[in-house]
Amino acid sequence: MTAAEKRRALACTGKHRFTTFARASRVAHRQAQRREGHFEPYHCPDCGGFHVGSHFNSGEARKFGSIPLQPFIVFARRPDGREIIVGRSPDALGGQLPLVIAQQPGWSITRIVPHEALRT
Repeated sequence: MTAAEKRRALACTGKHRFTTFARASRVAHRQAQRREGHFEPYHCPDCGGFHVGSHFNSGEARKFGSIPLQPFIVFARRPDGREIIVGRSPDALGGQLPLVIAQQPGWSITRIVPHEALRT
């Protein structure tokens, strides 16, 4: 087994692999509704698929104190025309989310908003 194969096996062990961002996004939304916490889909560089993660509720997050939320909320339009929140970003350009969304057929970034603007 090569070093890359070992890294992939360790990085993705126990995680469900989704082939599309859309599917991972729907699952993340459902998990957030059913459980307390924040769930987000993310692209995995090891397997090339998508996983759903929740680093905000992990033991590591509790160990090191609270993890601040990213200051920008990223919205995208799904192929069916509905706009949804796809994640948070550290910058007004959307971080890596625009690159990931651009790879998904029919999806497009619609807006990136400071989370403070949504509180009014």
